[in-house]
Amino acid sequence: MGARQQQFVQYCLRLGYGPESSFKDAHSRLYADTDVAFDSLIQRANSSLHALSLVLRSRKDEQSGDTVWAVVNTKADDISKLATPYAHAEMAYMKKIIELIVTSESDEYSITNFDALNVTKALAEKVKLMQKDAQDLLSRFTDDGWLVQYSNGRFALGSRALLELDTYLRNQYPDHIRECHVCHEIVTAHRMELLGQEI
Repeated sequence: MGARQQQFVQYCLRLGYGPESSFKDAHSRLYADTDVAFDSLIQRANSSLHALSLVLRSRKDEQSGDTVWAVVNTKADDISKLATPYAHAEMAYMKKIIELIVTSESDEYSITNFDALNVTKALAEKVKLMQKDAQDLLSRFTDDGWLVQYSNGRFALGSRALLELDTYLRNQYPDHIRECHVCHEIVTAHRMELLGQEI
C-alpha cells in the first residue's frame, strides 16, 4: 500500500462515518495530481481493510437523499464488540431501542420518545440506566448517526445503523426487514413515504 492510500485508509478509520463529500475531499487532497478515480481508491482501500475484517460501504441517507459512507466491521466477534465508544449499559440500551424500532407495530420503523425512555424500566434488572441518562444517550445516538429524530419526536434508525448493522438486522429480524428490489438496501416505511413509491 502506497503512502497516499495509507493516509486515505487512516482518514477513513478515524472518520468512521460521514457524508460522501468528506471522503471525496480526502481523495481530492491526496490525489489532486493523479488520475486515480474515487471509485478506484475505494476499491483499493477495501482491499487493504479486508485484512482487518473491515469494509467501506455507502448508502443513501433516508433524510437528505445524500450518500453517506461508513467503515463497517464484517466480523462480529468478542474483540470487535470491544471497539465501541459506548459502555455496556449504553450498548444494552441501544440494542433494545433498535429492537423496538425494527419490530414496531404496522412496520412504522419508529418509536416515540416516551417509549424510548421507558426502555430503561425494561432493562432495570440487567443494567442501571436513569431516564435522564437515557435522554442524553438518545441525543448522543442521534448525533453519532445511529438514530434520527423526526419533527414529530419519533426515533428511527439512522443511516449509520442501517449501514453498520445491516447483517445483524437481517439475521436478527428477518421477518421485519424490507429490502429495496433495486439496490437491495434495507428500507423503512419512512423511506417509502419519502420516495413516494412502494418498494
